Amino acid sequence: MVGQVHRLIAAIGTPNVRFGILPARTRMPHVLTHGYWVVDQLVMVELVDVEYTISDPIVWTLT
Repeated sequence: MVGQVHRLIAAIGTPNVRFGILPARTRMPHVLTHGYWVVDQLVMVELVDVEYTISDPIVWTLT
C-alpha cells in the first residue's frame, strides 16, 4: 500500500496526470466509461469493451 501512495505522489507532478477523489454522490457531466484498479504490483484497466491486466510494465495481457 505504501508503494502505491508513493507512485501516486510521484505521478501528481506530471503534466498529463490529473488526480483527485470524487465524493460518492458527485454528479458527473458525462458517464465514465472506464476505470482502473491498482492492487500491489497488478494494474487492471477496464474499458468499454475490454479489460487490460498489467503485471509487468512491458507486457500487457488482454483478459
